[in-house]
Amino acid sequence: MAKISDLSDELLVKILSFLPTQVAVSTSVLSKQWMFIWMWLPKLEFGFRVRSRYACLRDFIDKNLPLHKAPIIESLCLSSFCGLLQPEDLKSWVGIAVSRYVRELSINYSSYDRSVALLPCSLYRCKSLVTLKLIGKKILVDVPPTVCLPSLKTLRLDSVTYSKDESLRLLLSCCPVLDDLFIDQDYFKLVNIPQNVSCSLYSWKSLVTLKLHGEILVDVPPTVCLPSLKTLQLLCVIYLNEESLGLLLSCCAVLEDLSIERGCNDNVKALVVVVPSLQRLTLTIEQGCSADGYVIVTPSLKYFRLVDNRNESSIEHMHMPELEEADISLMEDIAKDIEMLFKSITTVKRLSLKMSFNGGNETVHRDGIVFSQLEDLKLYIRSDNWSKLLVHLLKHSPNLQILNLLLDYPVSVSSSTTLR
Repeated sequence: MAKISDLSDELLVKILSFLPTQVAVSTSVLSKQWMFIWMWLPKLEFGFRVRSRYACLRDFIDKNLPLHKAPIIESLCLSSFCGLLQPEDLKSWVGIAVSRYVRELSINYSSYDRSVALLPCSLYRCKSLVTLKLIGKKILVDVPPTVCLPSLKTLRLDSVTYSKDESLRLLLSCCPVLDDLFIDQDYFKLVNIPQNVSCSLYSWKSLVTLKLHGEILVDVPPTVCLPSLKTLQLLCVIYLNEESLGLLLSCCAVLEDLSIERGCNDNVKALVVVVPSLQRLTLTIEQGCSADGYVIVTPSLKYFRLVDNRNESSIEHMHMPELEEADISLMEDIAKDIEMLFKSITTVKRLSLKMSFNGGNETVHRDGIVFSQLEDLKLYIRSDNWSKLLVHLLKHSPNLQILNLLLDYPVSVSSSTTLR
């Protein structure tokens, strides 16, 4: 039987690559053969979470990262919380990674003091970089005029600070193959993406994924054109006007996955989603949003998730003839809404319902609403009248195979346990 010590160094490196960096490093004490195996690892991850271990970990990285033997660093992930990592150390280590042709760089940095982390200029000229993720408002994005990121495909900027107004425009303008963009902004500061940025952002032909989170002003120019966009997230953003969302969606010819979250600062009255190509739709509507209804016309939709936490809401029109799975959570029970909703989802095979059903039997029985393809039902018990809804669904779901009942409300036992 072969011993692990008989395996080649190349195979040992492959085995260690599946372990966390800290565990892989600990194998260096096993024997002389293992002493430097970890230094060939192409993926490295270091986290500063415990203050008492900061100095030890810092010295370890300072000593070993410059001597790392892997010709290419596939991935370097650095995370620091509560200001444990010093900005100058971060800058130095990123510079080393760039010199080793790093392909994926992820930095999560926070600090309680006024110091900010300034990354080396060489990062913005790294031709090997494919993925860049910067998380934390203490990261200062200071883009030099010589920026050039010809291989960058994925960019995440999460609550970072820009050194000047031109930084974002300059950065995006020099990422010719970018196809995955995530911008998350601090919820306490409204960010208006400069017009010269938005014009190029909303006409990015190679962009496949666009995620905008937080206080970002969505100002869609008339020239909008996103021919490759398949995934779009608009979470708690601010729209310039009522037409902004519709204009954006109308120019996403191949959009498949759409997520919209409306927060308390949402300024759109009626939500209209008309996307023929859409496959997945997630709508989250928080209290404080306009009580105006929504119109959904998605003839190719397969999955629909709706979370509506408003005390008042209305559904004006829903067209989802190919729907297979729905996950519905409503705060209030409005008779006409439930009727419209049920009519729109009768094709589903899998259904999850979380709603307070307080209406009479005529509400769900009207027009003979039948779930002819429903096989899997998950029903959350949220009110004393939940059995009325369950009886209707059982009676009008001839192909039901799986039923899950989950208690989500302190209903009285006497009103919830008797079914006839």
